[in-house]
Amino acid sequence: MANSSLLTAVPPVRPGRPPDESARVVEKVLASARLPTPPAVAMKIVQATADPDCPTAKLVELLQQDPSLCAAVLKAVNSCVYALRSPVTALDRAVLLLGMRAVRSLVLTLSLPAMQYPGVPDQEFRHHWLASVSGGIIARELCVRLRVPHADEELVCGLLRDIGALALRQVFPDESGRYRAGVATRPFAAHLGFEREVYGVGHPELSAELLRQWRLPEPVCQPVRYHHEPGDAPAADADLAARTRRLSLVERLVNIDVVTQSPTELDALLNDASTQYDMSVADVIAFLQQVVPKVEAFTALLDVHVGRCPDFAATLTQGHEALVKLALEGNRPEAEG
Repeated sequence: MANSSLLTAVPPVRPGRPPDESARVVEKVLASARLPTPPAVAMKIVQATADPDCPTAKLVELLQQDPSLCAAVLKAVNSCVYALRSPVTALDRAVLLLGMRAVRSLVLTLSLPAMQYPGVPDQEFRHHWLASVSGGIIARELCVRLRVPHADEELVCGLLRDIGALALRQVFPDESGRYRAGVATRPFAAHLGFEREVYGVGHPELSAELLRQWRLPEPVCQPVRYHHEPGDAPAADADLAARTRRLSLVERLVNIDVVTQSPTELDALLNDASTQYDMSVADVIAFLQQVVPKVEAFTALLDVHVGRCPDFAATLTQGHEALVKLALEGNRPEAEG
């Protein structure tokens, strides 16, 4: 197993406000009339798939209420994300192939861009969705690589992990200006603590509560709640704890441009990839290279003009080279891979 640890681990950032104040802020956001909700058809499908005995015909019937959503589902199924051997042209066949969990995940994913956040500038909105889609695809492809089941459910975790950040921006525009000005000067590990200082709550806990309101299951909500603090996640359910750790890695890979600015944080990321998933630096770089085309294919399905996907692999390569140079200058062993 490759060992890429060169420096000490990043200490966790703890909440800056008492829990009761955080709860009040969450309640205020959830009660805000300015907060959008997912389209009705998507919510009906989420509710229907909560029943494990829901028949395929019912899902097809619900999907057919929205022709544009039907077309988007078929495009997604036939995209490089799913890499099917032959094209699928019938909606019932697509639903049968995907299964209920994947249908729920895909429908919710394709419907979310229709949610309007008029208080969020277009450029910020596009950046958010590019980071969200990148997280969703990286989460799904990491599951595929590790042969973890329910990869499409983790796509939703990756896609929705930061939905609370949009809600905070929408409901608290004045505080958002302060946050954007201050977060740019802080290392990635300090972003959540600063967010809690500014708003009184962090986006992970708010995102999780939003998803619970949308009736998404705990295997989606809990990893979202703890994806910045996986060590704080309840350890009673080993599967959920493992999903939370994967989402934590995904979050840092999506933000690799910020993470690489801190040798300590980059080293911690590479060490986690190595010790938890047996991925050398070269493995992670190759993985990110193959993810980019799928991110671009999926953003095209969402009909949101977000721009080109960042070159995560190139950023990681440059950061790792700087890390190795720093280690050599400090007479530390060079990272493998």
